[in-house]
Amino acid sequence: MSTLPKVAWIGLGIMGSPMAENLIKAGYSVTGYTLEQDKLDRLAKAGGTAANSIAEA
Repeated sequence: MSTLPKVAWIGLGIMGSPMAENLIKAGYSVTGYTLEQDKLDRLAKAGGTAANSIAEA
């Protein structure tokens, strides 16, 4: 189990997706939210968790 904090990332656009993916690669648990389903799918494929709302993230 990781001792790193969990991260909620809001906005997975041009900058947000790569930044969230780098956090995942560094061992962080990342839950993300954005309005575009393809970006949520990208996050999940990278090992993150897609949230259905900002509150859920």
